[in-house]
Amino acid sequence: MVAVGVSKGILVYKVSSVRICDQLPACEKWNGCMALSTGSHRKLLVWPHKQQGSMAIKFYEDEKVGKQSVIPVSSSEIVCISVNTEGTLIAAATKDGTMIRVYNSDTGELMQELRRGSYKCTVHQILFHKSNKYLLCTSNRKSVHIFMLKNTGLENSQELLKLNPKVKNKTSR
Repeated sequence: MVAVGVSKGILVYKVSSVRICDQLPACEKWNGCMALSTGSHRKLLVWPHKQQGSMAIKFYEDEKVGKQSVIPVSSSEIVCISVNTEGTLIAAATKDGTMIRVYNSDTGELMQELRRGSYKCTVHQILFHKSNKYLLCTSNRKSVHIFMLKNTGLENSQELLKLNPKVKNKTSR
């Protein structure tokens, strides 16, 4: 599957036939923000819904159109969305950029809220680590935030140190 953002919405193509298999409407102030997961287990597309502050999720099975659902995120405009490789987690940031929210794609349940900062910013990118233990966020504030997602089996910062020995542990002396 390939998804292409155009001025009035999203065109979803089957790779095997290079034909449009779905056309999706975009919200009024759409900036091209969308995320596509094409993992072997499931395929889904996420984009800002026409109802401001919500995101639409469309599931695909064997390149056939499946169910669609809507998850309310915030009262403000969604500007950045990411989906993990498996298509089980969705992260979204709104216009103010202070919070990133992580949702279960099946249930729409809010799994975790991550505080990026107290000053407003424009979030440019959100990425899940392949292990789903970390989430990375970049913004116009010239900073990179790496969050440890809960319920991942990493119990303390010692695990993070094993991954990158150049990181200094401020808690140990």
